[in-house]
Amino acid sequence: MEKTIKNLMNAIIGESNASAKYAVFSKAAEEAGMLNIAKMFAAAAEAEKIHIANHNVVLKGLFDSEFNLEVEEHIADKDMLKNLEDAIAGETHEFTEMYPEFIEDANAENVSDAVKTFEHALKAEKGHAKHYQDALDNLKSTGNDEGVSSEWYVCPICGELTPTIEGMKNCSICGEKVEKFNKF
Repeated sequence: MEKTIKNLMNAIIGESNASAKYAVFSKAAEEAGMLNIAKMFAAAAEAEKIHIANHNVVLKGLFDSEFNLEVEEHIADKDMLKNLEDAIAGETHEFTEMYPEFIEDANAENVSDAVKTFEHALKAEKGHAKHYQDALDNLKSTGNDEGVSSEWYVCPICGELTPTIEGMKNCSICGEKVEKFNKF
């Protein structure tokens, strides 16, 4: 389980930095008058905290020692296009490279709880990247964020981020009832 423990720690570090970065991006978007993008980033920061909590539960079950985490300081660019591009790059790395490798290692070490938390995060990150891409495309074409949803919902179990729960009964990733989603 050595690789899986190390991967859980790296995932917690990565998700902690993503959450901190998105909180900074949210504030920058708010200051720029892009309140819909600000809400999206605030909701995403919360979604990343859910991934952190899920990874921590598994790590605590495998690792007795205390894990000390240092989160980097993040600074938002005044150019919201750059912040969205940064967010897309980070999420894409997680769902195309990081989590597939972590899932492979956890499967090889037969740590099913780690596989589950990594799979949930991978699926959620893929959705996050799509929302950021949609916001970026909207911002490039209109110069504002009026086409970005003004409401965002986060599944409290897996961190799925969605602009609407209309027509949904359950989370598409973990099956949680949408009535339990957190609204932003």
